Amino acid sequence: MHALSILLAPLLPLIACALSALQNQAPLSPSGVCGTTYLPVSYQGIEQQLALTAFPQSRSFYASSGPSPGYAIDSLIHFTGIPAGSYGCTLGVSFTYDYNISSTGSTLLNVYNLLDNDITKYSNYAGYFPTGGSGEPSSAEGLWGSLTLDGAAHTVNTAACTGNMSFLVGIASQDKAGTVSFQDAGDNLSGIGGFYLSFDC
Repeated sequence: MHALSILLAPLLPLIACALSALQNQAPLSPSGVCGTTYLPVSYQGIEQQLALTAFPQSRSFYASSGPSPGYAIDSLIHFTGIPAGSYGCTLGVSFTYDYNISSTGSTLLNVYNLLDNDITKYSNYAGYFPTGGSGEPSSAEGLWGSLTLDGAAHTVNTAACTGNMSFLVGIASQDKAGTVSFQDAGDNLSGIGGFYLSFDC
């Protein structure tokens, strides 16, 4: 055996481990995103059939519809603490490779930018849909964007920044059954999986 091989032999497991770590390391922010990136402080489900029920905030995204009108479950996405003077607040979604996204049936999502961003004011379906319907919530400025969570990175839209920003996301179809869900990666930008807000680009 060559002297170099003898010298390197004890180090081979360490070298292999280091290479594996480099290959598996995710980027510190979604690809192509500039400025400052915030992850949601929480997701919160609201359910049409349980319109007065306030479900707890979580790190899980879930939206469903159908099989007929009246069975919508939407997800609220909350961002807080955006600094005064920030500009160009852009909602996007990004996932690391082979991220676990569960979806069935009709999976196109509609996104609404909520004008009233006090996340403590409304915590149930009735607060956003006082007449009991579905689709566009009463406090939104209209349909803000649509997307399908296919594992790729997507930009939804850009708006003027406020200190708190909240979005309602639901299945676009009102009469076809569908579900979309995933577990958000939390507050670790190196493992981003889910929605994010970028600004100051």
